[in-house]
Amino acid sequence: MTTSPLDLALIDVQKAQDAPEDVKYAAEDKYYELFLNTVLYIPTWDVPEESKAGVLEEDVTIQPVIIEDESGEENKTFIMIFDSEDRLNEWADGQKVGIAGLLGHDVVTILGSANHMILNPSSECSKEFYPEEIEWLKSSIVNNIEA
Repeated sequence: MTTSPLDLALIDVQKAQDAPEDVKYAAEDKYYELFLNTVLYIPTWDVPEESKAGVLEEDVTIQPVIIEDESGEENKTFIMIFDSEDRLNEWADGQKVGIAGLLGHDVVTILGSANHMILNPSSECSKEFYPEEIEWLKSSIVNNIEA
């Protein structure tokens, strides 16, 4: 699998963890901005006729595949998201799922913070987004619109 721009930005964030705060925050800002402006692919239970739903219209809803993890003290639920259809299809491993393609800011706004999200699970550059982090991203979107 090829390395994506989000992979490279996440690697930069990881490298910057021990750097001065301004360098660290600049790498994180770049990553989040790229994430919010990248088309992400979400596996869905509803399989549309065309196998892929595009940007959502007002009356269209999606049912993302939600995975429950009951192995820890608290039950967590996860929504898998991918930065390419190829990665999603590899993850699905032949199971028939629908695919919804949305910009990152729409993913955060529409799917909300009730679940954890994992970007590119099973890849070397996988990233878990915690509910608090998703809520922060949502507030960042609103603040940018109001500014």
